[in-house]
Amino acid sequence: MSRTRADLIEAAQNGDLPTVKKCLEAGVNIDVPSQDSQYGQNALHSAAREGHLGVVQYLIASGAKTDVRDSRDQTPLDLARDYEQNEVIAYLELAERLQTTPEWSLLGSFCLAHVESSIGLQRQLTEVFNFASRERLLISENLKTGSETVLPPTGFDDLPQALLEKALEQLKHLGGAADEEFVLHGTGKLNKPKRGL
Repeated sequence: MSRTRADLIEAAQNGDLPTVKKCLEAGVNIDVPSQDSQYGQNALHSAAREGHLGVVQYLIASGAKTDVRDSRDQTPLDLARDYEQNEVIAYLELAERLQTTPEWSLLGSFCLAHVESSIGLQRQLTEVFNFASRERLLISENLKTGSETVLPPTGFDDLPQALLEKALEQLKHLGGAADEEFVLHGTGKLNKPKRGL
């Protein structure tokens, strides 16, 4: 049986997770509304409006975007708020936060942060690479409670070479500076930018 966007949206609206899964497995576009959907709403809009948290979670885990707006300029989160779907509101707020978190960011000339988030695990993992001290700091945050765990720093000599190469590549891409031999092998010296007189 062929599945359509209308089938996906109806299943999402009804909280019918097995049919939602079948529609996505059949290749139905997750973010596009059906031509006959009210206000140009897609599956995530429908599930959020009706408060079907399991469907909302599955759609987002399958790649649904939380920032798609309907013809009335409303996101799924706006609809969840309008209909007071508190569990869905909390989940969508978390999902939006995770979808807007930058993956790599420069922290000064010699430090780089790498952030990875898992909405399913409700955890955010931040690696801070300090190229001057040749150490990585690891911070794990429970996104539900906000509590953080900071692990002791790990020396670059104890990290996989591929991870260091990726971090060095991102540092340079973002405008930071570090000597490759110093970062990867601890030999040579850190290239510090010269200051003007």
